[in-house]
Amino acid sequence: LPSPFVLRSRGFNPATLFASGSELGFVLDLASDALSTRTPGTGVQTITTAVKGRVFSQGTAGSRPSYQLDGSLPYLQFDGTDDWMSITGLSLGATDAVTVIAAMRRGQNVNLEDIFGITTTPTAANGSFVLAATSDASTDNMGFSSKGDGANALARAGSSSVGVNYVATGVGDISADTCLIRRNGSQIGTSANDQGAGNWTAADAYLGARAGSSRFFNGRLYALIVVNRILTA
Repeated sequence: LPSPFVLRSRGFNPATLFASGSELGFVLDLASDALSTRTPGTGVQTITTAVKGRVFSQGTAGSRPSYQLDGSLPYLQFDGTDDWMSITGLSLGATDAVTVIAAMRRGQNVNLEDIFGITTTPTAANGSFVLAATSDASTDNMGFSSKGDGANALARAGSSSVGVNYVATGVGDISADTCLIRRNGSQIGTSANDQGAGNWTAADAYLGARAGSSRFFNGRLYALIVVNRILTA
């Protein structure tokens, strides 16, 4: 039988991003991944991604995002208060490039909200990155941060309005001093700070919050792709 990706889309199959076998990362696709629950309105304890087999988990029942349906399209609902999930010890190998893509919808105005990041302090730790739904406390700017052993690079620009579905993309490359964000494929922000050298660190990665303790995301996450190379717009 064809894969669920092919059944849902006769064009692009996100699994092809990992076709060579050497790429590290994952595709979180709620229609295809193994969830601990698929009953709308209930909290999700674990998600095993269909591509690359990464496992997101949340042991505390009250902090689990809920599985919901937008028509027939599934998504995770984060409450902006204490919902988050994590991957233990995510490694992207000996590389300093990454692309992070989130299909999402914001649920509230101005706040500080992370979608996905690696390490507990992704704007300060060497070899870290984070994609933020909102990156400023006083504006609706989205942001992407990337850092080697040099300066932190932060690209940010105005995000889409609350209640609107869009695709947010962060692209980082430490050695090339690349740090940019795209909305629906169009570049909207960049930083040329000297990020130094080094590769991404192997560390716990967090979904929907920073280190599970702050910057909680309020909104919907339909899908997430993380791959250790730079993808074209």
